[in-house]
Amino acid sequence: MTNPLRVLVVEDSEDDFFLIQRTLVKGGFTLESRRVESEPELRSALQDETWDLVLCDFSMPCLTAIEALAAFREFDLEIPFIVVSGSIGEERAVEMMRAGAHDVVMKDRISLLVSAVERELREAQVRRRQREAEEALARSEERFKTYFELGIIGMAIISPSKNWEAVNRRLCQILGYSREELLGKTLKEITHPEDLAAELEQIKALAAGSITEYECEKRFVRADGAIIHAHVAATCVRSSDGTPASYLLTVEDITRQLESERMVERLQDIVEQSPASIILTDLDGAIQYVNPAFEKVTGYTREEAIGNNPRMLKSGFHDRAFYRAMWETLRTGKTWAGQITNKKKDGTFYSEEANIIPARDRTGKIYGYAAVKRDCTERLMLESQLRQSQKMEALGTLAGGIAHDFNNILQGIVGYTEIVHESLENDEDCRTHLREVLTASQRATDLIQQILTFSRQGEQQRRPTPLHIVTKEALRLLRSTIPSTITIVERIDPHVPTVLADGIRVHQVLMNLCTNAAQAMRETGGTLTVELKECAVSSEKPVSTGVLAPGNYTVLSISDTGVGMEASIIERVFEPYFTTRKASGGTGLGLAVVHGIVREHDGSIHVESLPGHGTAFHVYFPASQATPLPEEEAFVPRNRRAGARGRVLCVDDEPSIVHLLELGLPRHGFEVRGFHDSRAAFDAFEAGTEEYVAAILDQTMPGLSGIELARRIHTLSPEIPIVLCTGNKVEVNSLEAKASGVCLLLPKPILLSKLVMQLEQLVGTDTRDSA
Repeated sequence: MTNPLRVLVVEDSEDDFFLIQRTLVKGGFTLESRRVESEPELRSALQDETWDLVLCDFSMPCLTAIEALAAFREFDLEIPFIVVSGSIGEERAVEMMRAGAHDVVMKDRISLLVSAVERELREAQVRRRQREAEEALARSEERFKTYFELGIIGMAIISPSKNWEAVNRRLCQILGYSREELLGKTLKEITHPEDLAAELEQIKALAAGSITEYECEKRFVRADGAIIHAHVAATCVRSSDGTPASYLLTVEDITRQLESERMVERLQDIVEQSPASIILTDLDGAIQYVNPAFEKVTGYTREEAIGNNPRMLKSGFHDRAFYRAMWETLRTGKTWAGQITNKKKDGTFYSEEANIIPARDRTGKIYGYAAVKRDCTERLMLESQLRQSQKMEALGTLAGGIAHDFNNILQGIVGYTEIVHESLENDEDCRTHLREVLTASQRATDLIQQILTFSRQGEQQRRPTPLHIVTKEALRLLRSTIPSTITIVERIDPHVPTVLADGIRVHQVLMNLCTNAAQAMRETGGTLTVELKECAVSSEKPVSTGVLAPGNYTVLSISDTGVGMEASIIERVFEPYFTTRKASGGTGLGLAVVHGIVREHDGSIHVESLPGHGTAFHVYFPASQATPLPEEEAFVPRNRRAGARGRVLCVDDEPSIVHLLELGLPRHGFEVRGFHDSRAAFDAFEAGTEEYVAAILDQTMPGLSGIELARRIHTLSPEIPIVLCTGNKVEVNSLEAKASGVCLLLPKPILLSKLVMQLEQLVGTDTRDSA
């Protein structure tokens, strides 16, 4: 069922109204109609109701068709207005059409009304649709203008001749021109010269139709001369004949974006090239990124690490509380910083300083963690070595001070014992006991010298060294530190070849290896065997630290009957920080130091061990044919000398030592003038009231040191021989002493008999025993 046709009929005759209705119904229309015959009724009907059609009689008593049409046109309705008349002439009909009526139908030909209505309804619909299309087009154009003008990216319409036809506000902002300035520019004028040719080729292809659009990145030259980077997209708008009518251009300023991308690339390059290991994880700790430094340090590839957990590096050095505290710090949003010992892919341990930072997005929400780590294994080793060096230096300083004081004490013991020994010529038993006192004093002197030698730091001096002497000295020092449950067995061949070595460093090797051996037997006791022998190697021999070349070697072996080691431990025993002891049992540097020293001496080490059957370290030193320097000849007590031999100046800040010389030297014919104040001694010497055949000076004295006093004496009397005595020989520079006029440097304590013999040689007196 179709919608009824709503018809407004302007007619004064009710019969004609029914005629019209009947004609339209007969023509197939369903009607809703209303009759009006005055202008007020017409206006009211047009205003209050909606109509599809208006039919109007031409001549009526109250209203003419011309008046009705004028009122109808005021409402600007898109519906047909048809005049239906029984008496209108042709001229009036033309007048009505010109006034705006859509058609005129004569009543005597009322049957034509149906076709006229149908036609006018169709044309009204066409007019309505055209108007709606025009309105839609107008709205679309308005929207386009709005979007074009208010767009967040720059937009322009360019003519086929490459001139700007329209530009929006954003493009003016991007390029720095006003709208009027920009419209007067060509594309060439604002494009960077290096980018122009490529874009013109694109426009040419777009105009030719070989491409429908193009996108590119290019540079524009702003009004102020600055260069900006932009993303440009262009499309061609064509005329009906297919020729280019205009080009629509969009321009997006990407200068900051490119700068940000370049900054990200630089940061990525920095991260990739950083010497520090960098790890990114998610909130659960799963690794999302590692840099090349991580791969280099840990031995794990990036593919092996990503998706894994940092627990893959766990070494076992840290307890659960350590990791729990770390995660508690991170989960509260704080940065954790500390030192961690981790394990590489090959099983070796390393230390690293780590800073683990919660990674946050722009809202502050934590989405993962970033760890920056730096391998500090070598630095820690150097620091440990430095601490050891400082410890040894402090020990040397302490030992030097102790040695000076202790040797002064021993000087008194030795000197007075000698005097008593000489006085008891008829009591051989007492003389025997006193010789034991002298022997014990000499052992105490040797012990002090060993401590000084062991703690001495300085330049290494490799010289022909008899290892059997170094070994025996080390063992003497060790016996007091090794528990009594451990037996020391010596198998030392005194005839082994010498070795070009620094005795102090070899001494350190012995101490470290023997201490480790004793540690392996600390609970059960056992036997520590130290063996020194010669060994000839005829062909290359594999050892634990490499390959031993053919040749002659002096081999130092230290073996124990302790717990032994497995093969996996032997392979790593020389690694820094590797230790099988508990956390408080050692640093793990001892054997690494041993390996370093042996390597410095061109030697090698071989390790033999079985769990439960002890361990043996064999240290191979290349044998040398060089002859060791002769040892200093020992002196024994001498008989007293007769006759006067001259006056000797004796200066020592210890009054007891001065008194000893004043008492002992005259027994051998020397007169003594003693001082315990070095400045007073020089003043007396400078006064020249007495003549001296020699001077005996202590080195360490307040006021003037021994060398300074010797220099002044030598300046005044260069012919007087000077003997310099010291409680710590290491602190005296022999060249400086010689330049100061010192003829002889003697370490304390000094045997009076030896001092007398040296004086005899210096002053040229007869050294034969008296009758």
